[in-house]
Amino acid sequence: MERFDVTVIGGGLLGCFAARNLRRWKLSVALLEAREDVCTGISRANTAIIYPGYDHKPGTLKAEMTVRANANMSSALFAPTAGTLDPWALGIAAFENACQNGTDAFLNTTVLDISSDSNGYCVKTDRGDFLCRAVINCAGLASDRIQEFLFPTPVHLTVNAGDYLILDKTTQPMPRRILQYEPEEDDKGIAAVPTVDGNLLVGPSERDGETDYATDATGLAFVLRQLHELLPDVSADNVIRSFAAARPNPRRSDGSSIGSFVIEHPGPAFWSLIGIKTPGLTCADELGLYLADRIAAELDADENTAFDPCRAGIRRVRDLDLSQRTALVRENEAYGEILCPCEAVTKAEVLDAIRRGAVTLDGVKYRVGTGMGRCQGSRCERAIIELLSKELDVPVTAVRKDEVGSEILKGCYEKD
Repeated sequence: MERFDVTVIGGGLLGCFAARNLRRWKLSVALLEAREDVCTGISRANTAIIYPGYDHKPGTLKAEMTVRANANMSSALFAPTAGTLDPWALGIAAFENACQNGTDAFLNTTVLDISSDSNGYCVKTDRGDFLCRAVINCAGLASDRIQEFLFPTPVHLTVNAGDYLILDKTTQPMPRRILQYEPEEDDKGIAAVPTVDGNLLVGPSERDGETDYATDATGLAFVLRQLHELLPDVSADNVIRSFAAARPNPRRSDGSSIGSFVIEHPGPAFWSLIGIKTPGLTCADELGLYLADRIAAELDADENTAFDPCRAGIRRVRDLDLSQRTALVRENEAYGEILCPCEAVTKAEVLDAIRRGAVTLDGVKYRVGTGMGRCQGSRCERAIIELLSKELDVPVTAVRKDEVGSEILKGCYEKD
């Protein structure tokens, strides 16, 4: 049985930032995540835009947070009112900084029930009970169900899905800024987003969805049509990948949709973020600060003056000049072995990703970008599988692309 001041449920962007900001106070924090890695749910797929906040209803918490978050965010692609970033890198950085500052993370941990007494809460999981004085529910698409273990909620979630296309870095003409296309007819438009890695991200469609992140042929065809309307000279031959996103759609008990952030406080020191959709990515840190400050006040916590907001990222060889690369290879020859030619990712970077917590092919991709180039992993996948097998001490047939059931290799396998 584990004891903490605060238990954060959900290891997506919101949960990672909540855990990180809680450590600004002298509070012991547990972060529970059902999957084998963080940011594998709705945080994994989105348009990656830093929103400016000009189109939100004045006076709302969403507008206030978005404007403040936009001002505090260093845009990877500068524009006067908007920007873009790598959402995986953002969430993983928040997670690593939370752990660096003392958060205890429990992956592969599913919440089964929650109870309360005069001392606080008991979060029951498949890995034992977590006793705590406070709970922050950041469980994404399951957040309404998590709250209902203990408190009724007037808000329930349905799922909207969106389809996206990724175009190669050689795409021409390549927009220099984010383009938002809104057709004159009553139809949803798309965004064309130059990514921080140099690709073009286009989408999304909008449809009723499930949580399996499967793409839809009709949705992808819609995105392609809109792309041709927006950038008629761009060829569909430049498409190298498609993916789908699942987005929460909060609704009241009467079925009406809710456009603002839903932050529930149904009991003492119990907070739920239910259906935080666009611009949840932009406001993740602001929401984490908001919750941490309120939990700290309820628990009468002192400020943690030892909190360190900085976290060292994975060293990226492709960003270094020749002399810097040469010096790095002298220190560690693995920096001289390119595993992913498309994205110029070295063996040392892949090993660093694994040692920081990547346990799947996608986990490595989210941290260092392997498999994101033109060949989509056909040249580096085998080498990365072998490294995962060796570092995790599991057979190659146990190495997965993503969740349980996505094993890459079946049956016998023998290395040349």
